[in-house]
Amino acid sequence: MGASHSAGTNKLAITAMSHVVHFTRDELLALQKEFLRLAKTNTDNENTINRKQFHDALHIVKVEESDKELLDRLFTMFDDTGDGQINFKEFVCGISTILRGTLEEKLTFSFHMFDVDNSGKVSPEEMKSVLHSMNNTVSYFGDEKADESKIDTLVKEVFAEFDANHDGELSFAEYMHAVAAHPTLVSFVTHGTEGGAGGAGGK
Repeated sequence: MGASHSAGTNKLAITAMSHVVHFTRDELLALQKEFLRLAKTNTDNENTINRKQFHDALHIVKVEESDKELLDRLFTMFDDTGDGQINFKEFVCGISTILRGTLEEKLTFSFHMFDVDNSGKVSPEEMKSVLHSMNNTVSYFGDEKADESKIDTLVKEVFAEFDANHDGELSFAEYMHAVAAHPTLVSFVTHGTEGGAGGAGGK
C-alpha cells in the first residue's frame, strides 16, 4: 500500500511539473527513470547527482558538452540550493529551458550564464570567457570554429553599442536589448546552449 501511494504521489508531482516545464508527463516519467538510475551511483545521495555525474546526466537528453568550465557553470546554475547536488526537479527545470525554452526564457538563462559572479551585471571579461568556452566545444558562428579574435571583437562591439550608461557592464535590460538585436548572440541563445542536442521528442 505504501509503495502504491508513493508511486501515485510521484505521478501527481510529475503531472504538476509537466505544466511548468516544456516536457510532457510521459517524457518526464522516462527522464526521471534514467535520472534516478544514474543517481543511485551517487554515494552522497541516491536521489541526486553530483558535479562528476552531470556530464552523464546531460547525455540522457542528448546534450553533448565537453568543456569543463562550461559544464561547471551549467552545474552551478542548475544547483539552485548550492549544496553541490542536483535533484530531478532542478535538472528538469534547467534542461527544459536549454532545450525547449521560449526566446525570453533563453535570453534570461544566457544572462545568468554570463553573469559568473552573480553581480546582476555582465562584464566584457565574463562574456568573453563563456563564449570562448562554448567555442571550444561547438561553433556558434557557423560550421567552423570561430577565430578567437572574432569573439573578442564581437564582445567589444556589443558593449560599445549597448552599454548605455557607460559603466563597463551590461545590466539585464541592456543585455536583453543587445542579445535580441545581435544576430550572432541570438543564434547563441536559441541554439548554442543546446550543444547539439537531439532533444527528448516534441511536446
